[in-house]
Amino acid sequence: MKKIYSQIKKNPILYECLIKTKYKVNEITSKQIECATGNHGVTHINRVIEYLDKLYNNYFSYFMPLNEYEQFILLSAVYLHDIGFYLNKKSDIKNFCIWKHIENDLSNEQKFYRKMHPWISAYWIFSNLKNYSTLPQIFFGEQDLGYYIMKIIISHGINFWEFPCYHNEINLYNHKIRLLYLSYLLCLADTLDCDKRRNEDTHPNMLKQYNVQDKIFFRYHQYIKKIDINNEKIDFYICIPQIKIVNDKQIFDHFYILKMTEWLITLLKQGELLFPNINKPLILKLHITQSILEEKPTREEFDYIKKHLI
Repeated sequence: MKKIYSQIKKNPILYECLIKTKYKVNEITSKQIECATGNHGVTHINRVIEYLDKLYNNYFSYFMPLNEYEQFILLSAVYLHDIGFYLNKKSDIKNFCIWKHIENDLSNEQKFYRKMHPWISAYWIFSNLKNYSTLPQIFFGEQDLGYYIMKIIISHGINFWEFPCYHNEINLYNHKIRLLYLSYLLCLADTLDCDKRRNEDTHPNMLKQYNVQDKIFFRYHQYIKKIDINNEKIDFYICIPQIKIVNDKQIFDHFYILKMTEWLITLLKQGELLFPNINKPLILKLHITQSILEEKPTREEFDYIKKHLI
């Protein structure tokens, strides 16, 4: 049994609610078309839970064990954090934009969903809680828990540590709910789903339609062969192509090796600040090899990286 489920399984009511959410998410993601690149479905969720359990089992459980309500909120947030990509009816998006007080602009649909999906996911839960829409039921449980799940989901679309409300420790049903900690765990596990398996969900025909920036991100995942977590160490095993042109190699090393791990490094540094009582902070170690078999970025990709991303 995964340790991240250890406490929630002791509460049959909470566990049943979580399983209902899991089955509903499986149903929705298998039947509806995702409004993005096709890699935010069940396999992504399963890998986020895989990394979450490794982080918790090998590291966080020794310093900051979760109670049953925290596990319920966190795991529900994992299952639902990207469900907004599957809300694709124009009328539903119109209602979401009214709720969010933003312009209903789908001129660049992919950009809209990438930016707004955490809030769309939260809106879907909110609609369930208020019973004022025909959206399918995706959340099962007490209303208070639903609101905290919404908050954790929204955290993966913002720098949550900059908002005072995330620093509040809630007392709920005689259990503490650490919003900051739960948000951190979700964002870190979600970020770690970046190895080559992330690309397996992307349909080849969709890849052909990618713009140059999406192709760059696709290639980044392809170079990361494995990620291990042992105690405080996060090991990335990366295999990159051999690049002989000096300028191209400098661009590649700076962008793919440094820029693309920048957000993860930011999260790890924030973890040191947010949880000072942990005396051994998480560290990232890169193990880099080269191979002539790895496909190099195209000239278009190199030029785009140099012009727009560095």
